[in-house]
Parts: sequence; C-alpha cells; structure tokens
Amino acid sequence: MKREKWINIYKAILIILVVLGHTSTSFGKYIYTFHIAAFFLISGYLYKNKDETFVDYVKRKFKSLIVPYLIGVFILTILAIIMSNCGKIFYPEVIKADQLFLFARYLNTVDLAGAAWFLPVLFFTELLFKFIDSVTVDLKNKNLSMFIICFILALWGYTYYQSQEILPYLFEKVYLAILIFDCGYLFKKVENKIPNFIKHLLLLISIIIIFIYTNKYWTFINWPTNSFPNILVMILLSCSGGYIVYYISKQLSKLKSNLKITQYIGEHSLSIMLYHFLGFKLLFGILYYLKIVDLKQSQSLVPLYVSNIYGIATTIIAILFALAFDKFLKKIFSIEFKNIDKKKMSNIILVLIIIVLTFLINSFIFDKRNFFSFDDFSLLKNANSQTIGELFSILPGGVYNSRPVGHIIMKILYDLFGDKFIYHALVLLITHIINTVLVFFLAKKMFKFNNISSFIISMIFGVFPTSIMAFTWESARCDLFGCTIVLLCLLLFVNLKESKKKIIKIIDSIFIIILYYLGLRTKEMLIALPCIMLVYSAWKEIYENKNKISKFLKDNILIIVLSLIMIFYFVYSMILKRGSTIEVDINNPYYYVFNPLLMVKNLLKYIYLYFNLNNMELVYNNPNHDLLIATSLFFIIIIIYAIYKLIKKEPKLMYMGLCFCFMIAPVLPMKNMQHILYLYIPSIFMSMIIVYLLNQFKTKFTFQTLTIIVGILFLSCNIEGVILYRNWWFSITEKEKITYDYLKSVKNKYNKSELFCVNNIDESSYNSFYYGPGAIINLAFDNNKIETRINDKNCHGVIINCTKKCKIEEKKQQEKEPKKITSKTTKKVKAKK
Repeated sequence: MKREKWINIYKAILIILVVLGHTSTSFGKYIYTFHIAAFFLISGYLYKNKDETFVDYVKRKFKSLIVPYLIGVFILTILAIIMSNCGKIFYPEVIKADQLFLFARYLNTVDLAGAAWFLPVLFFTELLFKFIDSVTVDLKNKNLSMFIICFILALWGYTYYQSQEILPYLFEKVYLAILIFDCGYLFKKVENKIPNFIKHLLLLISIIIIFIYTNKYWTFINWPTNSFPNILVMILLSCSGGYIVYYISKQLSKLKSNLKITQYIGEHSLSIMLYHFLGFKLLFGILYYLKIVDLKQSQSLVPLYVSNIYGIATTIIAILFALAFDKFLKKIFSIEFKNIDKKKMSNIILVLIIIVLTFLINSFIFDKRNFFSFDDFSLLKNANSQTIGELFSILPGGVYNSRPVGHIIMKILYDLFGDKFIYHALVLLITHIINTVLVFFLAKKMFKFNNISSFIISMIFGVFPTSIMAFTWESARCDLFGCTIVLLCLLLFVNLKESKKKIIKIIDSIFIIILYYLGLRTKEMLIALPCIMLVYSAWKEIYENKNKISKFLKDNILIIVLSLIMIFYFVYSMILKRGSTIEVDINNPYYYVFNPLLMVKNLLKYIYLYFNLNNMELVYNNPNHDLLIATSLFFIIIIIYAIYKLIKKEPKLMYMGLCFCFMIAPVLPMKNMQHILYLYIPSIFMSMIIVYLLNQFKTKFTFQTLTIIVGILFLSCNIEGVILYRNWWFSITEKEKITYDYLKSVKNKYNKSELFCVNNIDESSYNSFYYGPGAIINLAFDNNKIETRINDKNCHGVIINCTKKCKIEEKKQQEKEPKKITSKTTKKVKAKK
C-alpha cells in the first residue's frame, strides 16, 4: 500500500533536524528535546498488527533495519580505517582493524557510524512491542494494558540510566523507547476522533511547552550518551515535538506542489542518518586542505564553528552527499548478474580477473624494503613546501620537468599519507590497475579485438616486467597518470566518432581538449597524441569512406585544435631549450638531436629494452649483441609485414606500430638517454602488436591457452634478470629507508640546526643526499630551511659521516660546541688572575 505523502514529509523534516542538530547551531537546544523520540513516535504510528507470525515479523524487520545497519557500519568502519591513515588529516591516531571485532561483540562503532545506534534500538523496540501486542491480544482493555506494560518497562529502563548501567546491544534504550513507540501507536487510534480546533490548540500548547522548557528548565536530552530528564518530562517533550512536526507535515502535504525533494529525503532518511557524518568529515578535510579550517576541525566529527548560516550550509552539503553516496552504493549492490547478457557478463568476469591478477602479480611492491628513492626526496620536499597555486603554471616555466599536474598529485599523496610509503605504493598500483582495465576496453573499442584478445593485451601491459618502473617509483607518477589521460582521451575519441548525438560530440570534444592539456602538463610524452587521432580518422573517413579532404577537415575540427596545441607546445618548448645545458651540452642526458637515423637507432634501443628481461636495466647500457640483432630483425619483419597488410587493406598492424612510434617519439631525439620508464605508455601498443601477431598464427585462445599465457607472464616476472633488477631496486630503497629512519630518530635533537655537512661521499655514484642536495634531511626533519653541503672541508655545521653508515658524529659535534661557563668556573678564572 502506498504510504501517505505527509509521512515522508515528517521523516524528511526530522532527518534534516537530526543533521542540523549535529552542526553546533543555536537550534540544537530545541532540536535535541524531541528529534530522536519523534522517530520512535512515527514508527509506533506506522505499526500494524498484520496477520503474520512473530518469526516472519522478525525477518521483515531484520531485512529493513539490521541489513542496512550492518552494511552501513561495515562500509563506514573500513572508510574510517583508511581515513585514519591519511596523515592525521581526519584522525589524530590510526584506527585498527580490531574495531570490526568490537562492533561484532559490543556494537561499538567508529565515529562515522555514530548515528547508526538508532537502527538496532528501533529493531529491538519493534520486536518487543510486537511481543507485547501478541501476549495482550485477547485482553478487553488491550490498549490500556499495553500502555501500562510499556510505562513499567520505561521506568525499569530509567533505573539503568540512573545507575549508569549499560546493557548489551544498547537494550537499556529499548526500555525507554518502547513507551514513546506506544504513544505513537495510540495516537493513530484516536487521530481521526480529534476535532480540528483541538489539533490547532495542541500545536500551540506543544510549541509553548518546547520553548518554555528549553529556555527555562532545559535538561540536555542525548540518547547516545543516555542523558535524560525524568520519564514524565521526557514523554511530554517527545510528544510535543513530534506533534509539531506531525502538524507541519500534514499542512505541507495539502499543498498543490509535489514537494518531490522533501518526499525523496523522507524516503531516504535512513541513509542520511547513516552517512551524514561521513559527509561532515570529507567536507572538513576539503576545508582543511583549502586552509579554511585548522587540523582540530578536520579531526572533529562535528563542526566546531558556531554559526547558524554555516551550520545550515553544512547540513545541506552533508544531506546531498549522503543521498549521492547512498545512490552510488545501491548501484553497486543492485547489480544482478542473472539479468546481464553474456557479452556484459564476459566483460565483468574478465575485468575482475584482470584486476585480481594485476594486483597479485605486482604485489611485490609492498615489500617492507621498498621506500622513496632518487628524485622522490626533492619532489616531496617541494610538494611539502609549496601550495597548489605555487606548483601550477599554465605554460612551462623551465626547460625540464615542468609538470605541475604531476607535482600536484605528489603533493596530494604526501598531504594524505605523509611518509607512509605503503599507502603511496597502493595508490600507484591501483592507478596502474585502472590503466590495465582501460587498455582492455581500448583494445576492444578502438582496435576491434575480441574479448579474449583484449584480455591478453591488458595482461601483457599490466604484468610484463617492463611496466613495473611506473608504479614502483613515486617520481614516475607522471608517466603513470599521463597514461591514464592517454587512455581516457582515446576512449572518449572513439565514443565521439561512434556517437550520432551532437551534444555528446561537443561534450567529448571539450573533455578531450581539457585532458590533452592536463596531459601535457603531466608529462611531455603525450605531445604526439593528436597524431594517433589524426591517422585513425584519416583512414576511416578518407580511405574507407572515400570522403574528400575538405569534408574531413570540416568534420575533424577537434583534431585541428589539438594539432595546433601540439605544434604551439612543441615550438614553445624548443624556444625554452635554446641556450640551456640541454641544448648546448653534448654530454647532457637530455641533449636533443633531431637526426632521423639517430631516432631510428634509438627506437631499436627501446624495443631492445622492452624485451631485455634476462639482463633488465634501468637504462640502455651494455647491450647483449645477439638480442640486439634479434630486435633489429624483429623490427624489420614487423615493418615488412605491416606494409604487406596495408596493401591488403588491413591497416591495423601499421596503425598500432605508428601509435607506438607516436608515443615514444618525444624521447627518440635524446642522444644520451634511453630510460625503461619511457616505455610505459608506448607498451600499450606493443602489447597489441604482440597479440595481433599471435592471432595471425590462427591461435585459438582456449581456457588452457589463456592459462599458459598468464603462466608465461607470471614466469617472466620471476626470471633471474627481473629478480636481480628488483633486488637491486630494493637494495637502493632499503638504504634510503635506513638513512631516513635514522634522521627521523634524531630530528628533535638537530631540527634547529641550519647547516649539515655530509662527508666521505663518493660523488661519482648515487647516494641518499645527492638530490637537493640533502632533500632527504629536509623531508625527515620537516624543515625546508636546512642547507646541506657535500664533502665540503670548510663546512662548520652538523657533521654526517658516511664511511660505513651515514651517522652524525656526536663527539666531533660536541667538541665544536662552545662550553657553557658556570658561576664556579668564572670564580676560578678570577682567582687565577
């Protein structure tokens, strides 16, 4: 049966008051006199003695109250644990997973689920009332008998409050709630018998009772903390407040307007009750990040600012967030696999397998030895010392490493997680997994591979050892997030091409332009991205559809705009390089030479780096000549075969080869540097080329074939060359971690020092203090004013000796400190004189 409109309005008003009551406004003292009790009143009002067994009633109420309670508390507990690890922004201390056991045993919840206590109390109240209703069913004065029983139970419950005794599962609150619940039940019995003038009079009396009591005799009523006045006053206030809301709801329901938003809020009042505190927390976190509130506020559950306007604004934001979050959860939990067709089911299963395998095979990054390394310390120091406004610039401000979006990402990670590397690693790995899933869809949509081929392509990209640098090293986050932008741009471009709706084309075009610009400010590797779109469109529209070039240009204004941005960015970058060391120093690692022969040679080196697993290295160095010859032959064969396929009007292989070249092109002119990291984005297309060639052998990808391929990929991650590379990496990071932990341990003692002298450093090889120099000290001490000098004999600061382990020389430092002159020593000096 459809619920009356006024009931949802009643619940909407109440839940708004509940959230508003948590915002430290002057309305709180009025709201707290009745807001929770009014929910028990409406629940009693809605109680119906249906012809159902007690067991069926329990099942129905368990499903409607306890199931959402358990789901909500579990989600909020997990989120609280995660948020507590975000660098003390949300919590001063880490919440342990033991909280879930405390909840299971005592119903103790995290603060985010602070309002959830109401649901089990209402559940037990309804069961107890159903039981009382069942045992009094044959009595003549049934309603009076039920009221007396409920009143006695309330008195009994009040004794627990007086003795400050807490019963298991909050049952002491049930005894108090049962009487208010019965009042709502009895009101429905007499509602239609009350004349209208009496109803108006009751409204006036109720308002007077609330205002007089609140302003003159107010006792704080707080159900969670068991703070109550005596039973009679509590019932009087509860019924008065509940009646005011009832009267207003009834009047609003008579209006001609549908009040859809109020209806919607009322229908979702349970979700708002569960998730509004999460809305508060996230809002405070954003305000703290924007430097509007302090850390104390961001760690608080409720607003500390006392302002009615801010309180109302906070209430609106929290309610909107709770509704949106609830809708998101329902979308997730409402997926019914039985209603999904085979194609969608196949996609879901394959994506889940991709996620699980990519995570498991790459989980080595959580090795306890792993830590920040190389450029990380300098970049983290800058992130720690600069604001987002200072980090961002519209155009490049320097010759090298002008990547503000990448720097902002690093700042966000550091602000959230501090120096807890495992959380940085987790975010980087999750981003890589997202990229792997996007590769699956790109292979399907843009290159028309089938599901199984797309799965293998994504797995090669996701777990082949060449990709590991991008998510192992935090400084590589530009390549990692830049790859995400490339994949999103190409997927949006395909959607734009396939869509017939003009509005979709316009929206996709705007997003692609924005993403492309952000990509350029993340990593310069993306500069040739428009070339991929140009070749794709040219083949489809000019060659296949025989369109004229004029029509092609008219239909591809987006590509023209992107190409102009690309040309401008390239020219601007070249102007910046003029006169710089990158341009004039032939030994600079980033020295550019636009020689076609050199660029082809470098292309071969990168292909060699991709397949060189047996002797895996960070950069191209000391190549295996047999493998280099094999790489060259592979390259020549691929070109010949691609031309052959192109003549046969099958351009896919040629197109994928061009995509690989476009994505690696920005680093091909670098004469002295071929870095494995630069292969991350191009490896998308190398994965496709490999699978395309496998398909040419008429390979049937059965379950057994897939298992073999995944097994080979797993083994490729564990061959000797890869393991040696990984252990070398961890040996570097472990040294960094030892040095960093040592510096942290002496932070309080030496934090006021402004100069550090690091001695006995071999400057020809890498060391922890090289970048900055001494950025690792600035980061460990959280002090960017510290200056560090390497192997400076004239340095007179704190001495760090790096003969075996880098440690501060305590003795030498003490000798350099001036001795304190006491009163006794001055007397001795005077006596000698």
